[in-house]
Amino acid sequence: MKNPDYIKSMFNNLAKSYDFFNRIISLGTQTFVKKQSLKLLSISNGAKILDVCTGTGDLTFYMQKLNPNTNITGVDFSEKMLEIANKKKNNNKNIKFYLADARALPFEENSFDIVTVGFGLRNIENYELVIDEIQRVLKPRGQFLNLDFSCDDGFFNSVFDLLTQIFTAFTNKKTNYTYLIESKKEFLNSSELISLFRQKNWIFLKRKYFSFKVIAAEFFRNNKK
Repeated sequence: MKNPDYIKSMFNNLAKSYDFFNRIISLGTQTFVKKQSLKLLSISNGAKILDVCTGTGDLTFYMQKLNPNTNITGVDFSEKMLEIANKKKNNNKNIKFYLADARALPFEENSFDIVTVGFGLRNIENYELVIDEIQRVLKPRGQFLNLDFSCDDGFFNSVFDLLTQIFTAFTNKKTNYTYLIESKKEFLNSSELISLFRQKNWIFLKRKYFSFKVIAAEFFRNNKK
């Protein structure tokens, strides 16, 4: 069982080195993967977008560059992560960041056209509650993107785990980074996640694999009335 207080403390502790470490363990591909997955969304002018578990805000900034005529909100429960996100934001008035728990989003029903989660769902204690919250704040037929490790068994996933263990051996935050990798072994694989969304009345649209199937982007449409 994941302890929310521990997870929050962990991300606060990792905040300053988080972006750098992600570039290292992804062998420089994380920016490409994020941008390519976002390009598969239909982002229209004036769209209202929510990025849950926004961290340091990468997805929000990439989406803004894809379509500057959007209003993007990022939420996270790590104060330190949001401090970095706000520094990167500068004076961009179309992006706002809020401190919030993904299990109880502080927004009204049907508030957003698109919701995204990048590398966050597997770190939440009750991820099914988060999925329900996303469905609540997302408009009917709105789009949802989940981008994360595929958690599938396979050769390249094993290679990725080995490389990560090597990299983390040289950091003073080895325990925290080891958790981030172990969490993907405990989470649903891509097919199981798609099945769960279908059970919750979502329409599965497509799946795109990246980095030899180590990372998966799953796209859904909100099927609520």
